[in-house]
Amino acid sequence: MVELSLRSNVKVIKTENIRVVYNLVVENARFGVECFKKDSNREDPKNYSRIEGITEDEGEAKAFLNKMARNSVLPIHMNDMVEDFF
Repeated sequence: MVELSLRSNVKVIKTENIRVVYNLVVENARFGVECFKKDSNREDPKNYSRIEGITEDEGEAKAFLNKMARNSVLPIHMNDMVEDFF
């Protein structure tokens, strides 16, 4: 179940714009995040990341997701960002 979904435009190089989607997911009363590049191969870890069971605190999870979207974090960096934030 997706609780919150955010999107960000990331300018990777001068000629290429990439849309990144950030979803807050809830499973077993714990919040996690899903991040992917829109219209890309989700089998590639550079394009897709899902981290479950990060926190039980909804406010903390939403604050994290908003920070990731604001800073246009790419899926490949999401694991490191979770480790740093939590």
